[in-house]
Amino acid sequence: MTNDSLGGGANTRYFDSMPNVMNTLLLEGVLPLHAGFVREVALESWVFWPIMVSFVALSSMLLMNMLVGVLVEVVSAIASTEREGITVMSLATDLRASMANLNIDAECPLTRDEIETTICDSDVALIVGQAGSDIVTLADMMHVVFDDLADEQGNISFSDFVETVLSLRGTNPAKVKDVKAQLRAIKVAIKETEVAIRGAVFDEVEEIRKELHHFTKEYREEHQDDEKNALESDE
Repeated sequence: MTNDSLGGGANTRYFDSMPNVMNTLLLEGVLPLHAGFVREVALESWVFWPIMVSFVALSSMLLMNMLVGVLVEVVSAIASTEREGITVMSLATDLRASMANLNIDAECPLTRDEIETTICDSDVALIVGQAGSDIVTLADMMHVVFDDLADEQGNISFSDFVETVLSLRGTNPAKVKDVKAQLRAIKVAIKETEVAIRGAVFDEVEEIRKELHHFTKEYREEHQDDEKNALESDE
């Protein structure tokens, strides 16, 4: 570098020595927004220069990493949303095709019998499994679904059915509504078991009552016959 190429004032101010050249390139080239502040502080003592440069550099890197993290989160959320949309579209398309093969119109409200017929189909079971849901759990939860989502006629829409399938995926995080649905399912299962046990006990008691009645009737008939024989023998 020469005075003719840079000019005498610029050469003396910024490039008079190698440390000054490095300082100029760092502050004016890399950190131009903070160059004036760092120079003013460094005039008090050279010790402040590395401290301020380190602070500015670390702050810039921290902000840059925060922005990168935000961008990564945004991209990840967008990608997750897109994947979810593709999954929903694929599941709905496959279910519509399978229901069409079963002569079930997906555009009309679905009855409980139509849902049960759909769930029992092997192709539907494969589609539901590929979506990450358990077909057995879906079958067990259908009474809860109809209790919550059924209209006045006791039917549900195709979108509700698809949403139910997606909500039963094993990768979904557990929510309060899932716990409530599980509790309702447990209550229904307990109630059904209670009704079945009561029916079985009632049948057993009724059978025992009939046997006791039959035994009592036979005993009375035999006792009457014995009395008649005794009277005839006395005469």
